[in-house]
Amino acid sequence: MLDWTPQRENTQSVIPRTQDPFDKNVQFNSLGQALSTPKNPNALTFDPTYVYAPMQGIRFFLEIRFIIK
Repeated sequence: MLDWTPQRENTQSVIPRTQDPFDKNVQFNSLGQALSTPKNPNALTFDPTYVYAPMQGIRFFLEIRFIIK
């Protein structure tokens, strides 16, 4: 329940266009909307605000402290 992350194959649907985070290969029209191209058929732009799932699993930390007097 607490260690669920999207499968590696589905990460494109979680955050679209992760390979182009600055939208350098996206073409826009005069209104600023993305255009459909052969490399971007769904006219998507990089937008991490729609992430619905954690991208990392459970993380544990262990601290060991030695006191020398």
